[in-house]
Amino acid sequence: VEQMYALSRRELRTIWGGVQGERWYYHIRGEVIPSEKSQRGSFGNSHVLDPEHRSVRKALPVLERLLMKAAARLRTHGFRSGRLTVFVRHRYERQAYVWQAEAHFAPISDTISAIQALKKIWSGRPNGLVPYAVGVTFTDLVTEANHTPSLFDRDDKRLALSRAMDKVNGAFGKNKVYIGGASDALETTPVRIAFRNIPDMGVENLM
Repeated sequence: VEQMYALSRRELRTIWGGVQGERWYYHIRGEVIPSEKSQRGSFGNSHVLDPEHRSVRKALPVLERLLMKAAARLRTHGFRSGRLTVFVRHRYERQAYVWQAEAHFAPISDTISAIQALKKIWSGRPNGLVPYAVGVTFTDLVTEANHTPSLFDRDDKRLALSRAMDKVNGAFGKNKVYIGGASDALETTPVRIAFRNIPDMGVENLM
């Protein structure tokens, strides 16, 4: 904090890559400035597979791990998603091929429903190509406050379970509770800081 306080407005703006750094200059000095309104459009993660995970069998646990992290962020920010997009980048004879598919559903934020959607998408992947990188993205977002529950499809128990997992991981550290299918990929998707963004460390560090 002391080092951050010593930086100038220009230095903070450079670090954050925009005006948000300058806003921190005032925040850390106790000045109250209006918050900027923003609208989140998606939540997602992608990962270049390690050589030992570049197979169809080992790529799926990595995708499940990425999905778990993205779903946890959905819940943390109070959103649900109505669409999941999955992409797989392949390499074949020095050429890159990208396969992408998506699923639409009633807005969800629980991990179990999201993994079911992922596996349905995954079953339609092309055969015979070796995956090089994978990623998932949640879109068609709606806030929990604006979500109208279905009369026929109650996901209360699944969502309660996912939130309980979030609380356990938040209290006792990352990977204390997770979906079993991702057990082979727990250490393959570390937190990375993007050039223009500071990640949600409260979630990423615990998942």
